[in-house]
Amino acid sequence: MNKTHPASHGDHKILPSHGDFQGAKMKERTPSHEKPLVDLAGIEHWNSVWNRDKVKRIDLRSYYDYRLSVFFQQWIDPSSRVLEVGCGGSVWLPYFAKHMQCEVWGIDYSAPGVELCLDNLRAEGVSGNIILGDVFDSTEIPQRSFDILWSAGFIEHFNDIRRVIGRLAEYLKPGGVMITLVPNLNGFVGWLHRVVDQEVFYAHTKIEPKMLDRLHSEAGFEILSRAQFFGIFSIGVVNFNRFKAQLPGILDAVFWSSILIIQQSICLPFRLLGFHPETRWFSPWILGIYRLPQ
Repeated sequence: MNKTHPASHGDHKILPSHGDFQGAKMKERTPSHEKPLVDLAGIEHWNSVWNRDKVKRIDLRSYYDYRLSVFFQQWIDPSSRVLEVGCGGSVWLPYFAKHMQCEVWGIDYSAPGVELCLDNLRAEGVSGNIILGDVFDSTEIPQRSFDILWSAGFIEHFNDIRRVIGRLAEYLKPGGVMITLVPNLNGFVGWLHRVVDQEVFYAHTKIEPKMLDRLHSEAGFEILSRAQFFGIFSIGVVNFNRFKAQLPGILDAVFWSSILIIQQSICLPFRLLGFHPETRWFSPWILGIYRLPQ
């Protein structure tokens, strides 16, 4: 993909940022004495992830899609202006646009991730402003203009998380809300992730709920809802890509289907009962909600 000229995709837009795409370091508009923010996973990792993925839609039969949809309906007003950072392959931007009538924006520095995000938008018949670029050096995202900034599995990949949060805050309106979801690597998920792929595991910073709250507070946010463990059980959050790459296509599909069946079988009874026992040891995610002061 040409990264120097805007590309039109119907009503969708890819707006290239003017950052530096060399390696894992993200060029940012900060004083020269500060260390650059570094993506511990790196661009090659993300390209390999999104090159293997396919178009997806939110499926409310899925326990986690259902839980997050209920959560978003509670916290995001219809017609809000929403920015997702690290939007590669996003399934939630199409949901926000179609079901909540939001104006959606996204940015990612992986070209395959941006293309997949656009494919997901097309599949739902909605449009969005999707930027191929560096969130820390983008001139295409309007600053101080978003009601909601959403990230899922983004901030924990950097070497200075508090500074990452502070930089992202520049895109929110006064009173804007940051919704942050990070993997819970403290229990079973973390153990399994380390067993399956140590290299990817160590491209994460392990975050506790109190640590997530503290990092946002230090970046100037008020806590709207303290970070808590989210979800009952999930194997799907673990990165199996390196393992799956060794499987023939048919076995790859069987492997992933088996994981989803196990996950849904465990979660379905709790969903039916309306009981969600979220714990440090088995919950796959940590979720916090924060507000920028007026």
